Amino acid sequence: MSGIVLGPPNHHDYQNQLRKLHAERYSRMPFEAYKSRVKIVRDEEVVKKWVEEQSFKTDYVCLNMPEPLRLGTMEEVEKHFRETHKDNIIKTAESHTLPGTAARALRSSELLRLVRSVWEDQRRFPLQIATVLSQQFAALGLQFFKVNRTVTHVCVARPHFLDMEATPVSEGVKRIVDFINAKPRSNRRHLVEALAPSPAPAPDAVVPDGAKTPSEAPSAEPPASRPRDLGFALVDSSRACD
Repeated sequence: MSGIVLGPPNHHDYQNQLRKLHAERYSRMPFEAYKSRVKIVRDEEVVKKWVEEQSFKTDYVCLNMPEPLRLGTMEEVEKHFRETHKDNIIKTAESHTLPGTAARALRSSELLRLVRSVWEDQRRFPLQIATVLSQQFAALGLQFFKVNRTVTHVCVARPHFLDMEATPVSEGVKRIVDFINAKPRSNRRHLVEALAPSPAPAPDAVVPDGAKTPSEAPSAEPPASRPRDLGFALVDSSRACD
């Protein structure tokens, strides 16, 4: 399946190499099913390739040790680390914060699965995220409040009910409150247009036939100080009446 040469079946390290390759690449496949896929070949080139691979060996040198220590396999390295360095390097922590990109790139499949599970839960019901945001907003002076016990809002000050009969307010505030009570679904634009409507556009100027426009009227001022021509249009009075 992988093309890796494991060596002769009677070699002392054959079973170790077989199980190691299965654990690294094909752990989801049953070991016996994987073992049945191994082929036995007698090609001279394959044998020569395996002999060349066995001509060198990888050793692991342990650092931070009083005396040099060499280990032959990664399993021995892991065992040595757990027995000697684990308690000094790995520390217990109540919580740890990391960005989303780093959380999605975790090498541990168990941690990655846990992060994905928690992330899916927060997408459905983001209670923890809302709690953290409320604490950060509160530190900045913002207040949380709910409308109809469903939608959560954030504001500088928590709103309070305004009793128009018991609280004296100005006429302008009273008009605003009355308009909102009468039309609860209106927005700010509707409120402004109702209480402070925009002025109506000025009608187009109509100049009778034969009359002089401001640009044609004589002026005593020198040409340099005359105002700019406003560009009025000349319209026939009879057509305008029609």
